[in-house]
Amino acid sequence: MRLRAIVFAGITSHASQVVGCAPGAEAPQGARRAAARIAHDKKPRPVPLACRPRERTDPALAAEGGKLARAMLAYQPLVRRRENGEAWIRTLALHDVAAVERMRCEEKPILSRAEDPYLLAAIQFHESSWRPEVVGQRGELGLMQVHGVALQGLRRDAAIEPETNIRLGYEYLLRCRRMCGDGPPELALGAFASGACDARIPAAKDFLDVTRAMLRAGDDPRG
Repeated sequence: MRLRAIVFAGITSHASQVVGCAPGAEAPQGARRAAARIAHDKKPRPVPLACRPRERTDPALAAEGGKLARAMLAYQPLVRRRENGEAWIRTLALHDVAAVERMRCEEKPILSRAEDPYLLAAIQFHESSWRPEVVGQRGELGLMQVHGVALQGLRRDAAIEPETNIRLGYEYLLRCRRMCGDGPPELALGAFASGACDARIPAAKDFLDVTRAMLRAGDDPRG
């Protein structure tokens, strides 16, 4: 509850996706090597011939987005007070579901196909309080606060667009998972937040805590 109140009151200021050190400090050598491995991991992923991602217009995908939106609103009902807040959450939830579906045939998920959209929503809540216009102190952009190699060379105006920003963030998270290996998800989440495969990065636990809270909220019949 305390984490939720703090994050919603103001945008978190931790250094997302930068090598974890104070401003002006030199990054640890191991973290620099890890970040370099992420930046150069461009190996193509095989796509099964029989696998086809569903389109955004697929009714089942829309239903999954609707369920996620209800969970997000149940977890943080104050978002309804924003202008068009509820409509925005429905749009955002569909973006999250579509981003995971887009990679269904190319990558295995971080948690599971069903849970990864909730993970994306949790990261966005932690990083930007679901506000797409946020720019961080180090130039981190948008909902997922992407920057550096995660931008894939896109200009700021393109990378901050919500659907694109989520796609970039999820692809970067999957690259972190490939770099960190098949260990617990906290490794990839730690790399996403700091550049190092370190499950002790506080943001990794925060991302999972919010994910689990939203999953519980989505299962609550009162939501």
